[in-house]
Amino acid sequence: ALVRRFLTDLESIAEASGRRVAIFVDEYDRPCISALSEPNFEDFNKFFQDFYTKIKACEFIPFMFVTGSSRLAMKGFFSGANDITDLSYDS
Repeated sequence: ALVRRFLTDLESIAEASGRRVAIFVDEYDRPCISALSEPNFEDFNKFFQDFYTKIKACEFIPFMFVTGSSRLAMKGFFSGANDITDLSYDS
């Protein structure tokens, strides 16, 4: 219901202005990482699957930019192989 209301409001704004909507989501991964330790992680995951699926289906939202900032290696994923913050290059 929350997602539907959010998208209905955005659509009303788009129609009233005669424009389409671009969505920028920064640090989407912060609540995701926090929810990993919660017993109801599946509910959280389902919410965001529905949220992004419904957004992608909206014609009045032609562009969505989603970015995260946490390093998954900090939580033990991929044994640090994805940590590229300190690469050294030999010339």
